[in-house]
Amino acid sequence: KQYINQQEFIQPLACFSSLLCHPDAIADVLGKALTLSCIRQDVAHLSIPQDLFFSVTKAEPLPPPPFPNFMPFSEDVSLFIETMKQATRPVIIVGRGGENAGFLLEQLAEKWGAALFFSPDGNGVVSATSPNLLGGIGEGGNPLAPTFIQQADLVLFVGTTWWPEGYVPEHIIKVQIDHFAENRVKGPVQGMLLGNIEKVLENLLKTDLSPSQNKEWVEGIQKVKNQWSQENEREGRQEGSPIPPSRIIRAIENCCDDNAVVTLDYGDSTLWFYRNFRPAKQQVLLSSHWRTMGFSLPAAMAARLTSPERQVIAIAGDGGLEMVLAELLTASRYHLKVTLIVFNNGTLQMEKDKMVLKGLNQEGVTLTNPDFSLLAQACGWDGYRVEHSTKLEQVLQHALQSSKPALIDVYTEQRIHPDFLLNKPLQ
Repeated sequence: KQYINQQEFIQPLACFSSLLCHPDAIADVLGKALTLSCIRQDVAHLSIPQDLFFSVTKAEPLPPPPFPNFMPFSEDVSLFIETMKQATRPVIIVGRGGENAGFLLEQLAEKWGAALFFSPDGNGVVSATSPNLLGGIGEGGNPLAPTFIQQADLVLFVGTTWWPEGYVPEHIIKVQIDHFAENRVKGPVQGMLLGNIEKVLENLLKTDLSPSQNKEWVEGIQKVKNQWSQENEREGRQEGSPIPPSRIIRAIENCCDDNAVVTLDYGDSTLWFYRNFRPAKQQVLLSSHWRTMGFSLPAAMAARLTSPERQVIAIAGDGGLEMVLAELLTASRYHLKVTLIVFNNGTLQMEKDKMVLKGLNQEGVTLTNPDFSLLAQACGWDGYRVEHSTKLEQVLQHALQSSKPALIDVYTEQRIHPDFLLNKPLQ
């Protein structure tokens, strides 16, 4: 029985929520739900009563919603370019919406003399070898970014609405390129180009942006890149038992394919990945809107179904994995070959960090963990346990070559994330 109005209950959490009232309306209603979900990158909800679920429908399936393939008006582009030319200390922040435009973004950053950052879901859009890429911006990102970006006079957002409060100056000029008007960055935007992101960037690259080149700014970009590259390299080389989180991230980076799909939970492991992972062209999936714990394993299973030819790696904390343990059986049942790496430190580390730094009692953050490797084996997986950093790459390579889903239970150090120690705003 239905005791609540599902549409009213879910409406605050979704971009679309509706009830199907006639079987012939399924194509139109489902099409609207899919279109809005794609445009707004949000959850869409559709309730189908049980008596209609098995009904015959006369509705014909609709084609997928078209992705925009248009260019903005030339007048809009001209005004946008003039705004770009006025900038002497430009920054580009790219998100997952720009995933097919990585090379174009590298070219634009070099031509314009811009620093290039990625949002949490934009990790992997641009290779870490790009000369202007400085890493992530916001909580867990490049620790030198907040000070550096305070000097910027314009930020171009490409395929992202990421606005890390407390990191990007409020007074800064903001311009944006996106597929959809609904994907608007927070606060006033001085210019926005809508359309196919790759085509827009190709058009911008044909223009003369050299007047905005600032030699001192460009040299500053290289200085920050070199300084952070050295520190990141040092953090990734730390050895020991329990294993430092940055060392686990480096092992994943060393072993994963350039075109791998990497799925992230939300928690302490996500911040370490954002900080220390140096991307090639991996596709990174995370719950960037809802920041949902328990996301990485189901997302990895979906990625394996949609891209069976690609390597799929899931990264989860012990707390996040414990929310979806039943999915170990699901992955085994459907022979979904994913590799799951568990940061096992026996605590909800991010919440514990905040309690410690605020001088609060550490309540409700200690976990009672099973032996995840044995649990995985009982569910039909290959299960491994790593207790020292010197064994990480060897075990990870073995797991990635397994013909079955594989879980690596990593004995992880309880280490406060450096961002919290710097007393940055906790988002």
